Amino acid sequence: MRERMTQNFSQPIRFFGRFTWKDLVRLAAPTALLFATVNFTDLELNVKLAALLATAVTGVVWYGWNPYGKPVDVHVYHLIRWILRKEV
Repeated sequence: MRERMTQNFSQPIRFFGRFTWKDLVRLAAPTALLFATVNFTDLELNVKLAALLATAVTGVVWYGWNPYGKPVDVHVYHLIRWILRKEV
């Protein structure tokens, strides 16, 4: 017997049973930004490892910390909107 596909398309796709694509971007963006902006050939090994560790911790905090039930990037987006629309 064939199974029918569900009609609920509003359900986000989850990778590894837990992460949405936005979660993966939150985890990987700091490290990707580091690789895009820093020339690693001139740095020593301990500086490279410290930079990678710092960006990995930043990504995990960005993913895991949800003040008031929303991710940090949503709050930053609304803060920028509020600052730009605020009348002086």
